[in-house]
Order: sequence, then C-alpha cells, then structure tokens
Amino acid sequence: MHAVFVMTSLTDLAGIGGTVTVPRRAQVTGLGLVGTSIALALRAQGWWVTGHDLDAARAQRARDLRAVDEIGVDHLATVAFVATPVAVIAAEVNALLLADESGELVVTDVGGVKAPIVSEISHPRFVGGHPMAGSEQEGPDGADPELFAGATWVLTPTASTDPAAFSTIQSVIVSFGADLVALAPDRHDDLVAVVSHVPHLTAATLMGLAAESTDTHTALLRLAAGGFRDMTRIAAGSPAIWPDICRENAPAILPVLDDLIARLNEVRRIVAENDRLSLVALLDHAQLARRNLPPRASRPSSVTELHVVIPDRPGVLAQVTTIAGELGVNIEDLEMFHSQIRPRGVLILTVAADAADRVRRALDEHGFGLSRAADRRPVIAIDGPAGAGKSTVAREVARRLGLERLDTGAMYRAVTLEALEEDVDPRDAEGCAALARSMDLSVGELVMLNGRDVTEQIRSARVTEAVSIVAAHPEVRAELVRRQRAWVEANGAGVVEGRDIGSVVLPDADLKVFLTADSAERAWRRAAEEPAGSDVLAMTAESIRCRDELDSTRVASPLVAPKGAIVVDSTGRSVESVVEEVLSCL
Repeated sequence: MHAVFVMTSLTDLAGIGGTVTVPRRAQVTGLGLVGTSIALALRAQGWWVTGHDLDAARAQRARDLRAVDEIGVDHLATVAFVATPVAVIAAEVNALLLADESGELVVTDVGGVKAPIVSEISHPRFVGGHPMAGSEQEGPDGADPELFAGATWVLTPTASTDPAAFSTIQSVIVSFGADLVALAPDRHDDLVAVVSHVPHLTAATLMGLAAESTDTHTALLRLAAGGFRDMTRIAAGSPAIWPDICRENAPAILPVLDDLIARLNEVRRIVAENDRLSLVALLDHAQLARRNLPPRASRPSSVTELHVVIPDRPGVLAQVTTIAGELGVNIEDLEMFHSQIRPRGVLILTVAADAADRVRRALDEHGFGLSRAADRRPVIAIDGPAGAGKSTVAREVARRLGLERLDTGAMYRAVTLEALEEDVDPRDAEGCAALARSMDLSVGELVMLNGRDVTEQIRSARVTEAVSIVAAHPEVRAELVRRQRAWVEANGAGVVEGRDIGSVVLPDADLKVFLTADSAERAWRRAAEEPAGSDVLAMTAESIRCRDELDSTRVASPLVAPKGAIVVDSTGRSVESVVEEVLSCL
C-alpha cells in the first residue's frame, strides 16, 4: 500500500528512529582466538551469535564461555565472519552465501592474506578483511571482546563490492572499537609481508637459534632480557595458521626475505670490518624510524565529512576508500547514495579533521570532485504540497547529514492554535500577526508554545481546518519568515521544510527540493493517519484539494516549485530512494 511511505518506512529502517525488538543475527565460522573474540564483541553489541567450528569441543567451549548463543549455521544471519585457516576461507564464504536465506547476508573474513582469497570470491556481498590484532594465547579461552579496541582492521574492497555491504561491515567493525583502513588486496599482501609475515618468521628463527643454543649454554635463556622477549613474543602464537599464509603469500614474502638477508649480510660486513661510521648511521636511522612509528590509533576528537561525487560504476568504492587507506587515514564512517535520475552518486566519508585536507588533495589528484556541501554544512530547503512526504524526508535527510531540522508548517499551526485559543478570528490578519510577533515559540522534536508542549494540539482537526487561512496573511508570513531566517543564521545550516522555503525564505539555499506526489497517493498517505472510516479517503482527498487551491492561489508566497529546485516525485517510492536522490544532488 502506498501509504507505507508516510512513517512506517522510516521506523522500520535499521538504526532510524524506534527501537529494534528483534536481535540482529550474526554467524561466526571458526571459533579460535580471533573468531571467539569477534563473537564476544558481537554479543557485547547486542547481536544474537551462532558459531560453528569443525572441532566440536572447541565450539562447545565457546558456547560454555557464552561467546555464542548457539552452535551451528544460521541461514538467516545478516552478517558473517569467517575465521578459519586461510586455505578454506573461500570455500566457507561461498557456502555461506549460497545457503543464505535472508537475502541480506554480508560476509567478511579475517585471513592474513587477501589477494588469493578475494580472487576466488566474486559475490558483491563479500568484503575481504584482516584485523591486525592477535595474542600469543590460543583458542576460545584466550579470547577477549576488547582484542580489537584501537587495533587497525583492514578491508579490501574490489570492483565488485556492493557499497552497502562495505558500509555494513564497516559499521560493525567500528562498533568493536577498531580503526578501519581500506587497501587493495594485493597492496595489503605486500604490506603485511613486511610488517607481519617476515617479522613472525624472523622471530621464530631467532627463538629457534636461542633454543638450540641452550643445549650447550644452559644459562642463555635465563639471560634473555626484555628486548629479546619483545622481539620473540609473536613466536609464541599458534603455528597452525602459518603454513597456509606462507604458501598463499609467498610472492610477497620471498622478496622481503631476500631484502632482509641482504641487509643482514651488510650488517655482517659492518661488524667484520669494524665499520664504526656505517654502524652508527644504521643504528641512528633505525632509532629515528622506530620513534616515528605512529602510536596506537585512538578516536579522533574532531571529524570531517567529505562528500565525494562519484560516477555510478563498479569499482568506485574500492578506489576511493583505498586512496584514503594508502594515506594511512582511518575511515570513521561511510555512507553511499545513488541518484535515481543521474548516473552518479555521493559517497560520504567521515575522517579525522586533521587528515581531511590530505584526503581531499589525493581525491582531487585522482579526478574525484567534492560536492559543494563538502567544505561546509549545507542549508537545504524542502517544499511541497500536503502529503508529499516533506516531514518524513526532511527528518531523514537531517539525520543522515547530522543537521537540525525546522518544520515551518508547525510554526503556522502554532499561530493558528494560539488564535483559536485566544478567540482571535483566523481571518483577522492583524490579530493573528500580533500573536505571531508576541508568542514564545520553539520548534524541534517538540513544539513549545509560550512554555508548554503543543506538539499534539497543533495537529488537531480544528487547527488543520484553519491553518491555510492564517498562513495566507502576509503579516503573519512576514513575521514567521523573519524567525525562520534567524533560525538558519543561528544554526549555520539545517534542513528547512515548508511551502515557500526555496522561493521566499531561503532562495539562496545550497539545495532546493520541491517534493511532490500525485493527489491520490497524497490522499492515501493522509488517510492512513486518520481513524478508520468508510468515507475517510474521500474526505481526505477533498481536504487536500482545497488545501492545494488555497496554498497555490494565495497572494503572499504562493506554493510554487522554486527556481533552481530539483523536482522529486515520491509517488510509489520508498522513503529510502527519495532520500538518496536528495542527498545525491548535494
């Protein structure tokens, strides 16, 4: 039924208004240290978690630790993490997606190698991932829901990645306290060979050297101080995952090993020849580089939204996010909106404020433009007739952009209510204007009139019948236009809805939208808000016809599509699609 557009579409959207009564469902396949830590982190966020592991005892242990709610595979889960050995990740991911019954399942993995895995999975709802976190502990008993707090979590989107899937995984990862970095799969593999794979092999080799030396020097390990223990700590991790990693990432690991061996040979030469200058230079360079390592990431105190105008083609998401990743910039949040009428969209990246300029420059160098709303918070004017969906759309646009919203219709209704309560004839222009000038009015989620909440009263039938008469008075409109402009000036930005916003109140708004729908649809929407009755639809249709006539023929600020406005027809469309079209035009 078209009337669904009015309110229920919004409240039914996850994360928009209302509360979620059914727990979100997640699947974790592989319940070792990382998998069980993910399960615990999900449960801490209110997810219902189903876990699976080929080792039945390990799965039961995870259940005993309350890391999972049940054991098995949940075919109605909407998010899944695959934390198995690298060699079987692709098969597990493909099996989960094939068996999905929700139609919404998004899958990611935690494998330490990405390119070989991603090449075997072409599904748009798979997003390769790798949390750069771990512990020398093993299995469910070593799991910790805080393992990922402050850790870097790499995602590796490709040309086939669905932006909505990326956004879903990103939001879950951020809820764990991790910092998201996006990289191309092969770039990830090259980098982790240097910072993870070869260091692990080196630590294992050094630990093996020391262990073998104890056969002839039993006191050696008792002399191992903090430095040795720090260097070899990672050698205590589970050996089981490393054969697969080394096999799959050998093309990246071998050149790094060759480089390391060459550098050790140079160190050998320096020591053998007592080359003091070269040794000091080597150690000085290493000391400086070590001190300049970035600290463990923390939440930025200030963030900036970058609205990136992108062509509507595959691979753009991966390209833009990896540009930020190559700069070492964490993506704090991400949303993507597609235009219904143009082959383009807007990708909203939220990054630390002190990194925003670097990302802007890099995007510009790669040919990506920023919308005019990117450098400042926009003023958005939304006009339209009764029942077009202005309030519903304006509320959601404001929420997504983090802006305040002003319902100017509520202001006219408040004046009308005051007139009726003070026995002022709604046709008395000067009497109504005097009330408008003297009243104390605040319009937000609540409408406060002279210190009392009138949010419900202004929607009464008697106010609805009289508001068009009051709103037609030029004197009333002049006072309320003054207040509306003052509201925008005070807020510096915002979403303002009404019937003359783009044409009179804010003709220079950053974006002007004229929202409409056919009369039958608008009647259905308004009728759905009224008590049921056999003639309610007919009465509502007649009421809307009369309101349209009054609004469009009044002398002061008639209802018209403002010059330069985009006209959006919401007939038969969901709230989501209308909101995305509006946002894509910023």
